[in-house]
Amino acid sequence: MTEICGVIEFKPRDLIPENYMEVLHQVRGLGDVEFWTIGDIAVALEDEAEGNLPKVRAVRQAIADVGGIMPETVRRYKSCAVFFPPEVREEYTQLTRYHFRAAKVAGDLDGAKEWLTKAVVSADNYGGAPMPVRTLLALIRDKKRALDEEQANQRDLNSALRRAETALDRAIGFAVNNSKECREGLFVALAAVQDVRESCGK
Repeated sequence: MTEICGVIEFKPRDLIPENYMEVLHQVRGLGDVEFWTIGDIAVALEDEAEGNLPKVRAVRQAIADVGGIMPETVRRYKSCAVFFPPEVREEYTQLTRYHFRAAKVAGDLDGAKEWLTKAVVSADNYGGAPMPVRTLLALIRDKKRALDEEQANQRDLNSALRRAETALDRAIGFAVNNSKECREGLFVALAAVQDVRESCGK
């Protein structure tokens, strides 16, 4: 730790325990091993900072300095390490970190595991290798886009049904002095709209 112009500057050894320093040096440049190791170390050390944001940033910078990467890269590695616990990673050892990063787009762990499984079982279609990352990512995005469209259509339908229900309620009010058949017809129409809304809700 040094002080320059009144600003305290931490060295990596001030923030990273010696055993972690050794591991960071050992995994540097080892691809997937480096990815998960840095992510797990970032999780451990940032958790120890207990929400102290300046310390979290300093720890992230220290890990980046030792690992030869950028602090933003440490943040991304950590994000994946938090999302995918070690036992899940061990289920899909034939996949790369890029497959995991793509599957994370699914938004929840169960959904991500479904996509990782698809990538593994698709190996026969790709000469024994898992599905290419770009293909996996495209499939996830297409599914998400279709789901978003379906939800938007559902919202529009529910809104239209609410408007129809309100209009029929008003029509029944206006039809008090009309024929019995008119009122009964409006009640039947209102019941039908309510049935449709209930079915859509399910």
